Amino acid sequence: MIDTHSHLFAEEFTEDLPAVIERAKAAGVSKVLMPNIDDTTIEAMLSVCTAYQGYCFPMIGFHPTSVDADSLFRIHEMKKIFSDGHPFIAIGEVGMDLYWDKTYLKEQQKALDIQVQWALEYHLPLVLHCREAFPELFEVMEPYKTTELSGVFHSFTGTLEEAEKVLEYSRFVFGINGVVTFKKARTAACPDAECLYLAVGASVPPLAVAGVALRKGHIPDDFDRNLMAALLNECALALEKERIAREKSDAELQAQQEQLRANLLRTISHDLRTPLTSISGNAGVLMENSSVLDEAKKQRLYADIYDDSMWLVQLVENLLSITRLENGGLDLRIQPELLEEVAGEALQHLNRRSAEYPIRVDIEDDLLMAKMDSRLITQVIINIVNNAVKYTPPGTDITLSARREGDTVRVEIADTGPGIPQEAQGRLFQMFYTAGNDRGDGRRGLGLGLALCKSIVEAHGGKIGMRANEPHGSVFFFTLQAEEIKL
Repeated sequence: MIDTHSHLFAEEFTEDLPAVIERAKAAGVSKVLMPNIDDTTIEAMLSVCTAYQGYCFPMIGFHPTSVDADSLFRIHEMKKIFSDGHPFIAIGEVGMDLYWDKTYLKEQQKALDIQVQWALEYHLPLVLHCREAFPELFEVMEPYKTTELSGVFHSFTGTLEEAEKVLEYSRFVFGINGVVTFKKARTAACPDAECLYLAVGASVPPLAVAGVALRKGHIPDDFDRNLMAALLNECALALEKERIAREKSDAELQAQQEQLRANLLRTISHDLRTPLTSISGNAGVLMENSSVLDEAKKQRLYADIYDDSMWLVQLVENLLSITRLENGGLDLRIQPELLEEVAGEALQHLNRRSAEYPIRVDIEDDLLMAKMDSRLITQVIINIVNNAVKYTPPGTDITLSARREGDTVRVEIADTGPGIPQEAQGRLFQMFYTAGNDRGDGRRGLGLGLALCKSIVEAHGGKIGMRANEPHGSVFFFTLQAEEIKL
């Protein structure tokens, strides 16, 4: 055990310093790293360290409670003490202390910053004091988080949140109030202590620190200590198990994300080839043979280029929308909307092949309203109806309906096509999944449309799903929060 908080050069220890040293050794203190107070205490500190050489070691620093308006000059003068072969083993104790007075907050921060730079310049550890000033201290320390700076937050009395912040400084450890000078510590050497602090785990820094409240006048014996050590060992095992499980979960999540990226790249690189090849091929035919092609042939080629380019546009829009939803960057503008108007807007933006399908709209009430972002719900309807167009034969009946169910509005898109295999229905809304790829134009889908629909509907607080349509076909449905009409 190393003590970093003993001002044994203070006047209070003049008469019984040898006894204090013996009590410290008996309590298990192997070294005393003696923190300086200011430029007036260096000589007394070095005198004690010389008297107990090999046991007491001097540090140099300007205690934050000594800082005032004139301190910066004194701190700069103090640096002149540094020379080749200087005896100081650390910079301390330095830091922030706003417990008594906040008058010199800025001066304390400047003084701390100067002495942090000493620690880096002379490759010395830092012994930090902090009381009622952790935000202000972290403000100074933040730029040095990734440097070689190391040390101890000694006599730590912060909150759990502040302790977690300290752990971000991987080269620092916690110091627990010691047994030599701290007034309320209680061990065999200090029977008036109120708590016993024990490390949880053998790692440095420990996994946690347990504080055990002691009954007045009670000193834990060996049996008590062994029992507490056994209990804390079990706690350490549980914490270590939790840490390993968390790391495993993080690794699995990262692997899933990498697999998702790989799937995206592989799928896009494979499935974009067809429309891009078609666009470039048709454009080449028009460029080289425009003079010999009749107008009808040209119009077919123009239409094919248009269809392929619109497919690419829809793909990019779906990708961007999914990315914004997953990252929480999509701003929902929810307000009451008439279902009839939203459905009409969606049907105006279907792909050209929809002209080959009879599409019927059945909304039970012309004034049926729901809370929604109309842009996004329009995109949901377009995606689902376009899917029905893509994967069913021309002439298939498609019905878009909406009705009130309690506090929600249920929207359904039904078709009378061949339907979807039972084994595929549970995966339809997964990204990159396509239930077979039988399309009239031979182009594969990327499996993004329904995944996007799911993200949009759930962002609205609704549900989405599908069921078989009797006697054949599919019904896709989603729900939205209903809105009452106010006249």
